[in-house]
Amino acid sequence: MIVAATLPATKCTQPNDDGMTLDLQTTAQNMLNYYRRALATGWGTDKNGYAPPAKQINKLTYDCDTLGSHAKLVMNCNVPVYTPLPGNSLSYYKVDNPFASHKDVLTEAITSWWKQLEKVDVDKEAKFTNELKTNASDFAN
Repeated sequence: MIVAATLPATKCTQPNDDGMTLDLQTTAQNMLNYYRRALATGWGTDKNGYAPPAKQINKLTYDCDTLGSHAKLVMNCNVPVYTPLPGNSLSYYKVDNPFASHKDVLTEAITSWWKQLEKVDVDKEAKFTNELKTNASDFAN
């Protein structure tokens, strides 16, 4: 006998709700880890071909505390004045199409974040250089 499990509507609850459904949260985590894994294994492409493997890159987990507080910073759709806490960062992506689905916007934003790698030459240490800071400022996030 197969019994359908009831999935939670979201991974996060108040006061750390990030405003995303479980499907969106899972999509974000899976897409980001896919791209990070590509970079870690040497399959990420930079402006000169394949970027060196980023062997120390870690798999992301979903952190409701951090994501919930960051979501509150960008909910008003203005460019935030934001100084990240040590070990944290905030990327945002603004879309002007009011008809785009949440999932389409999310995948477009993550794809845009990943494509920044193609604008720079990543060195063997995969350090956050001035070139990365200038041409791909969100990439290290």
